[in-house]
Amino acid sequence: MRSVVIVLALFAVASCASLPGQSMSPEEWYQQGVSFLKSRQYDEAIGAFSEAIELNPQYAEAYRNRGLAWAKKGEFNQAISDYTKAVEMNPRDGQAYYNRGVAWTEKGDLEQAIADYNKAVEINPRDGQAHYNRGIAWSEKGEFKRGLTDAKKALSLEPENKIFVGLVTALQAKIASQGEDRFQQGLSFLEFGQYDEAIRAFSEAIELSPQYSEAYRNRGLAWAKKGEFDQAISDFTKAVEINPRDGQTYRNRGLAWARKGESDQAISDFTKAVEMNPGDGQAYYNRGTVWAEKGALKWGLTDAEKALSLEPNNKTFQKLVTAVQGMIVAKKRNRFRQGASFLESGKYNEAIKAFSDAIELSPQYAEAYRNRGLAWAGKGELDRAISDYSTALKMNSRDGQAYRNRGLAWAKKGEYDKAISDFTTALKINPKDGQAYSNRGIAWTEKGDLVRAIADYSKALEINPRDAKAYVNRGFTWLTRDELDQAIFDFTMALEINPRAAQAYNNRGIAWGQKGDLDQAISDFTMALEINPRYAQAYSNRGITWAETGDLERGLIDVKKALSLEPKNKSYQSLVAFLEDQIGSKE
Repeated sequence: MRSVVIVLALFAVASCASLPGQSMSPEEWYQQGVSFLKSRQYDEAIGAFSEAIELNPQYAEAYRNRGLAWAKKGEFNQAISDYTKAVEMNPRDGQAYYNRGVAWTEKGDLEQAIADYNKAVEINPRDGQAHYNRGIAWSEKGEFKRGLTDAKKALSLEPENKIFVGLVTALQAKIASQGEDRFQQGLSFLEFGQYDEAIRAFSEAIELSPQYSEAYRNRGLAWAKKGEFDQAISDFTKAVEINPRDGQTYRNRGLAWARKGESDQAISDFTKAVEMNPGDGQAYYNRGTVWAEKGALKWGLTDAEKALSLEPNNKTFQKLVTAVQGMIVAKKRNRFRQGASFLESGKYNEAIKAFSDAIELSPQYAEAYRNRGLAWAGKGELDRAISDYSTALKMNSRDGQAYRNRGLAWAKKGEYDKAISDFTTALKINPKDGQAYSNRGIAWTEKGDLVRAIADYSKALEINPRDAKAYVNRGFTWLTRDELDQAIFDFTMALEINPRAAQAYNNRGIAWGQKGDLDQAISDFTMALEINPRYAQAYSNRGITWAETGDLERGLIDVKKALSLEPKNKSYQSLVAFLEDQIGSKE
């Protein structure tokens, strides 16, 4: 690419022709040398400059111009020698440095040439020709980037100089070509697993072209293959800074983040990748994998299915879909089992969270809705319970248990007609559901329809003769009808089945009292209190019975105990006041 320009820097002096018989001065010899140099009479020029130097050994300009004459003759050693003398005499003679640089270039000594051009531009930073020649020297050394820097500097100083324009264009093309060559070599190394060699090749391409985003991206891949994820991320980041629309680089960086365990960063990059290229199945696959690893299985499945829809024959994508589906089923079942365990132990908040997780994984999980309803009911949040039962029934209208549970919630809200309707539907679905009969019996009782209530309790006991609660409920209904013997029978049956049924003792005590058997009544109330020492109603009932026996003091003690357990109970407050008044009047 050599096109070094030699500049004739001739310093003429005023004409001073000698008179006949007079000897010539150094300046006259110098002027004659300049004239010969201009007319390309190089030997004569050398002779004239030599005469000037002979007369004035410190004549720096004569040395410099004699050097030019030697250079024109191709005698570069002599030229360099004269230029050297010139700069020794005048170290600020940038032109002499420049000319010596040209001579060194012609001799092929580029290091010396560059050193002299450096001095030339140091002395005169606006010497475009020196920048240009140094750019050529750098280029001949293969350092095209430095060459281009000098060529651009020269052009900035002389924007109309077509020679400088040509050099800039040529070097840009050379750099692009060389960078592309090294990039292609890097790709080959990368393909064959020669990652260190690939990194070197891509680095050289980047050195030649610092905005080469693809080189950064592929060097990042090479770093990632070596397990050097921080370096990989750095290169991917640089690539997307240069080309923010490079979705592939975002996907690659996402993988590097994932390998480092930075799942949130990985998901963010995969998201950018699919935003830029919605058809990138691999990005969806990668994001789905990370979601699954984070436990966000539903999102993981969504991404895996999207990837598969883009590439239906991709077996890797198919495997991910199958794997995540299996994980969802397993996790769904596990969370459901956990919820059931929490529900059984009365940990309603934990149960609700577990069932909600199961629903999140499988929105059509009717059984999870039904059981979450039970947990809401356990917390007393009946409207939420009813909502979940209703959702379960929309999914499975044959779920008799959901109807029965919703009926209970309606009953607790005092909506007995709705409760009865749900219990009735539950029984149509499962006529052997003794619990539904028993619950409907309670609703009939609350509505005052005791005949129907007794019929339902009897049906429940026919289905399950060991249902102690059904005996207690039917017994209470008999008690309400003043059919005391039937009531006592049912309470006794309940206690045979469950000797710890405090309510059965309390209710039987009421029946004995109404029959006038106060000792039996007191005995039953006492048994109820042994089972449940905080049973306020049993204390109140026993207190009333003591009072009926005439033992007002014992009666007052029991009623006060009931009031201490339920301080806002107005009936207990009235009883205490009444007994205290009775005791006071006797005194």
